[in-house]
Amino acid sequence: MCERLIRNKNTTLYPYWYLAGIYFQKGLYAKAREYIDDYVVSVHNSDVWHYYAAETCMAEGDSEGALAEIEKAQKLSPTSFASRRYNPYLKRGDTYFFMGDFVSAEKEYQLQPAQDYPLGKGQAGQSLSWLYMTQGRLREARDQAASVLEILQELGWAEDIHDVHFGLSTIHLAAGNLDKALAECEAGDSEKRFDGRHMRSLKLKTVILARMKEFEAASKTAEQFREEIEEYYQDIASRNPFAGYYNLLGNIELEKGNFAEAVDQCLLAKSLFPAQHNEDYILFIDPLAEAYYQSGNRDSARKEYELAASLTFGRFQWGDLYAQAFFRRGKIHEELGNMDAAIENYQKFIELWKDCDPELQPLVEQARVAIERLR
Repeated sequence: MCERLIRNKNTTLYPYWYLAGIYFQKGLYAKAREYIDDYVVSVHNSDVWHYYAAETCMAEGDSEGALAEIEKAQKLSPTSFASRRYNPYLKRGDTYFFMGDFVSAEKEYQLQPAQDYPLGKGQAGQSLSWLYMTQGRLREARDQAASVLEILQELGWAEDIHDVHFGLSTIHLAAGNLDKALAECEAGDSEKRFDGRHMRSLKLKTVILARMKEFEAASKTAEQFREEIEEYYQDIASRNPFAGYYNLLGNIELEKGNFAEAVDQCLLAKSLFPAQHNEDYILFIDPLAEAYYQSGNRDSARKEYELAASLTFGRFQWGDLYAQAFFRRGKIHEELGNMDAAIENYQKFIELWKDCDPELQPLVEQARVAIERLR
């Protein structure tokens, strides 16, 4: 129907936006870009569509293309910051972030508070928090999230407050502070059935409980997630909504030490999950890679960590996992006898975490010692 509307020169936004979104979700970014460009040329040239084009460029790793599209968008609407998605400072910061140019990313994010836009300040702080997680600067990430929380509490925006508590939970999880991670996760739960924030919190809570070896509670939470998914999605012929559930089962089996079962569940979950545009994609890769590694399948583990290291959007909010993927690739290459590749990955990890918190430095030192040993 949408294709027919476009062929008939329909000038409404819907068919172009819908088809671009479908192809974007499937990871067919070039195809999505065709509909975006077609709308800009044939219907209406607006900042929103250039920001959308920038996202397709980011997903493909075309940083220069993304920066060019952001510049076009800002020229069309230099003072419009309706949301994070359409904010030139934050989008440029994201692009530099994905490029690995953390200095430029930080500068762009810090430009935002100069604008007379309170929510933008909060969004910039959130972005800085994600950036610092990638660098192992968890204390600074936590401080940024706390500052965002203060801004949102002043504004009285309850839903966004839930998001910050969730972010704080991920920071504590990365630091290994499981009790604090659980408390923040529960604070971030909207407790509204079928609400995205509620479903997200159930998933993270399951992972935290599994890490705590509270397997009965973890399984109970995973089943609560499944029951709500089943109730919400009456037609389960398309099983994509259940990807998260199978991933939770894989996480539980991984923590139990049942690695073969963990591989099976995580593989099923990953096969049902959409393309990497979703910021949670790395959560489907990391446990699968670890399960492969623990079961002795080093080569399959290496491939999963290589996928994790190639992500852009798919690791945005989980930078600690992205960075550690390089350490784990280095370790696997070392065990497989690929010394040059091992050194290269250890060096990349050191580069990412050279300014990490003192309590994380032992892992960086392990990488340095490994490089000396392999040379």
